Order: sequence, then C-alpha cells, then structure tokens
Amino acid sequence: MAINVDLNELHAPEYSETEKWERMASVFKTLSDATRLKIVHELIIKEQRVCDIARDLAMSLPAISYHLKLLRDASVIKCRRDGKNIFYSIDGQLLCDLFRVGSISGHMTESKS
Repeated sequence: MAINVDLNELHAPEYSETEKWERMASVFKTLSDATRLKIVHELIIKEQRVCDIARDLAMSLPAISYHLKLLRDASVIKCRRDGKNIFYSIDGQLLCDLFRVGSISGHMTESKS
C-alpha cells in the first residue's frame, strides 16, 4: 500500500523545502513515544475528551494533558470546544493512513476490543 505524502499539507505552505522536512521530522519525533501513539490511535477511532482518553488508557488526566499538548504543538491533533468540553481529534488524513499501514504490517486493529 502506497502512502502519498504531500509536504504542502503540513500546515505551512510558506515554509522552505528544508523547513518542511524539519517539520515532518518533528512530527515523527513527537510520535516516537508509545503513549502518544496510543492516544493518536484512540483519536483515529473517534473524537474524544481528555477524561475519555485517560479512562481508556488507564492514565491520569495530567499525564494525558501533557501528551495532548505535545501532539497539538506538533499539529498532529486539533481540538474544538463544545460548552465546557474540549474534544480532540486527528488533524489530517496522513496519520490515519500511517496507522492503516501499521495495522496491516504490525497486526494492530483500528477498532477497540
């Protein structure tokens, strides 16, 4: 399965080619943590609140919030406010495609058990 990576989709068309590659490297560095990968996997399944992710991963709210901030700073995820609730979701299709490939090669599933 081929994945088409368009560097122009990295939210910064005004960046130079070198800056775009550096930005992509930064995204991969952010994703190099197992907890952040689990969070991304949760958000690929559906948009969620911090408390939902913390419950599903059996982690504390501050720990999840820390990882969500890093993912937001890297433009991996986005959030939206609905009243008092903040919902997090994947920011773009690229990560969904990467996880799809990973699930095929690594025998991961996209649905919750």
